Amino acid sequence: MARLLENDSLSLLANEGIRLPRWGVASSAVEAEATAARLKCAVVLKALVPVGGRGKAGAIRSASNPAEAAAATAELLARHVGEFPVRRVLVMERLQIAEEQFASFTFDPAAKGPVLLFSRSGGVEVERQAGRAPGSLLRRAISVTRGFRPFEGRDVAVEAGLRGSVVPALGQLLASLYRVFRGCDARLVEINPLALTVAGELLPAAVVIDLDDQALFRHIELGDKLAEEEGTGFRPFTPLERRIHEIDRSDPHAGAIRFLEFPDGDIAFMVTSGGAALTALGQLISLGGRPANAFDITAGQNEEKIYLAMRAILRRPGLRGLIAGGNVKNFARVDLQVRGIVRALRDEGVDPRRFPVVLRFAGPGIEEAREIARNVSGLEFYEDETSLEGAVRRIVERTGR
Repeated sequence: MARLLENDSLSLLANEGIRLPRWGVASSAVEAEATAARLKCAVVLKALVPVGGRGKAGAIRSASNPAEAAAATAELLARHVGEFPVRRVLVMERLQIAEEQFASFTFDPAAKGPVLLFSRSGGVEVERQAGRAPGSLLRRAISVTRGFRPFEGRDVAVEAGLRGSVVPALGQLLASLYRVFRGCDARLVEINPLALTVAGELLPAAVVIDLDDQALFRHIELGDKLAEEEGTGFRPFTPLERRIHEIDRSDPHAGAIRFLEFPDGDIAFMVTSGGAALTALGQLISLGGRPANAFDITAGQNEEKIYLAMRAILRRPGLRGLIAGGNVKNFARVDLQVRGIVRALRDEGVDPRRFPVVLRFAGPGIEEAREIARNVSGLEFYEDETSLEGAVRRIVERTGR
C-alpha cells in the first residue's frame, strides 16, 4: 500500500491552501520539546507510521507542555506500531473540538468513479456509528469531467444539518480536498476527524492519503516520500518485495506487478490471471505446498519485467521449486512470459533437472512458448489439456520431502 505519512499528507493539503492546525515533525525527544515550545500550546503527538488505528494502539498521546511532549515522544520512538518502527513523531497543536466530523474522497467500484463520504459523526468510532445509523453517512457520486465544486460541498453541509458560516467553509474545504485527491492520483483522501472547533473553524485534525501505486510514475516526488516507510499496509516491505516494486516502477507501461512474499514458503509461485492465480495458490497450500510468494502481472509487453522479477525471486534462499503459468488473460502472449522465465533460469544458473520447474500456460503464442520450453532440459511444460490444479499437484509432488 502506498500510504503517505501524515506530515506529507498535511503538506499536500497546505499546498492546496487548506488551513491546518500548527504542526512540526520530531525525530527525537529534544526536537519534540523544541517544537512544542515553539507552538506555545498543548500538543498532540502521533507516531508517523503508514498504518491506521494509531489511537487504539496507543500511538497518539497528548502533552500539556514541552517537557511532557519530550517524555511522550521518547516513549513513542521506542515503540513499533504493528510491525513498523516509530522513527518520527508528528507534533500538532491540540484543538478545542466542539464536533468531530468525517470527510473522505475515494473510489466506488459500483459507480465506477470517485465518491465523497461525509458524516457529522467522525472520530475513531465512525464505522460503527455509520453501521448503527446508516443515514448519518452522506454519499455523493462525483463526475470526473465536472469535478467537485464548492456549491456541491455547501449542499452536503446543509443536508448534514450544518448552518451559518460553517456551510461555505465546508464547501470550500471539500472542493480543495477533491483537488488534492485528483492532483496526486490518490485512491483515498480522508480527514478523520475533521474538527469543528469551539471557535467555529473547520480544521483537519488527522489526514490519510493512499496513493495509486500504479500512477506513481507521474508523481516521482511523492514516490520518493514513501521511502523506507512504504509497506504492505500492515508491515514494511521485505527486501525482496522492495526489489520487485523497484522493478515494477522502472517501466510503468509494461504490465503492473502485484507481489507479496511469504517468509516461510519454499515454492516460487508465478501463476497469474487474478482469480485463477488465487485459486491455484489455495490449492497449493491445501496440497501441503508452501508458496514463497504471491504474484500477478497485468497484460502487456512484460517479458523484461517477468525476467527481472524471476531473477530476483530465484535468489531467495531455501527455494525448492518453481511453478509459473496462467489461463488465457487479455490476449497476453504466452511466449513473452516463458521467454522471460527461461532467460532468468539460465542467467541464475538454475538447472530444472535438479530444481523442479513446472510451467502451465494457455493463450496466444503457445506454439512459440512450447519451442522455447522444449530446449530446456528437465523443464515440465503443460498446456490447456492440463488444468492449473494438475500443474499445482505436480510441483507439490516434485518438491515433496
